[in-house]
Amino acid sequence: MRPWSNMSTSWQQRPHRAKEIIESTVVVPAVAMCLVAVAPHYFIAWLTWRGLSSILPDWLYQKGDDFCYVIYQTYVLFFFEHFTGTKFIFDGDAEFAFRKKEKVLYLANHQSAVDWVLSNVVAVRQGSIGHLRYVMKSSLQIIPLYGYYFYQHGCIYVRRGQFSQEKMLTGLQYLQNPAITSWLVVFPEGTRFNPECRTLIEKSEKIAKDAGLPVLKHHLTPKHRGSFMALQALHKNLDAVYNITAVYGSSVTPDGRRVQAPQLTGFFNKSCQWVYVHIERVPMQEVPLEEEKFRHWMHECFVHRDR
Repeated sequence: MRPWSNMSTSWQQRPHRAKEIIESTVVVPAVAMCLVAVAPHYFIAWLTWRGLSSILPDWLYQKGDDFCYVIYQTYVLFFFEHFTGTKFIFDGDAEFAFRKKEKVLYLANHQSAVDWVLSNVVAVRQGSIGHLRYVMKSSLQIIPLYGYYFYQHGCIYVRRGQFSQEKMLTGLQYLQNPAITSWLVVFPEGTRFNPECRTLIEKSEKIAKDAGLPVLKHHLTPKHRGSFMALQALHKNLDAVYNITAVYGSSVTPDGRRVQAPQLTGFFNKSCQWVYVHIERVPMQEVPLEEEKFRHWMHECFVHRDR
């Protein structure tokens, strides 16, 4: 895996041409507005299927729902891959991971509001985009249409700082159905890493020191509980754990200094020229099923990411 300090920033330097200005100020925002505009129509189509499938088994409803999800998320991806000018670079076990469909626990570093889009970018190359389900912070439930839909899609809402094992288990029980194929996406850090937020970083460092774990430089100390519960509940249905490390080009300055990763507006104005995605595929038989061993294993994964 490429070290953070060695990430090339040469791709960030390009001339500001009139065409690029028009694209970033007119075309990209227009496409983004279209994504929002089609959401109600998509929701109505899904709601119709939800009603028609109410007497059917859960797995059959989920098949239709996953198909609907593919349609909308493909539209989202078309925007990110063709209108933002961002180049996605894959490394590690990417070639192997893209060969066939798998059921996976997807563990990734968290630094941007568009990290979920990267899971789309990875999953679509395996033909598994419809199976994406997320462990998400509960505040997202209030988003009109989307908040309700994501729960119906099989996503699990958790409260930041007030983790409920019971609520997590309820969501996982639904996904235990072997006929429901899933990519369960978890961001173990829980909160986006921002190198400019010293209070959060110092709190994270203290947690690591108190637990006798190595202190991380480019990540927050990961919380293992939710990921371990997912592993316990689903390990018989899963093929592998995907350890994902994402590096946004504009989050590294020419002198190698970390700055905040680009958020949604950074893609609108085309300031993020590339995203590097390292995929480490870990077969299920190599993932510890004892909690304390899993905790140390996960932290070591982040130590490896941090290099």
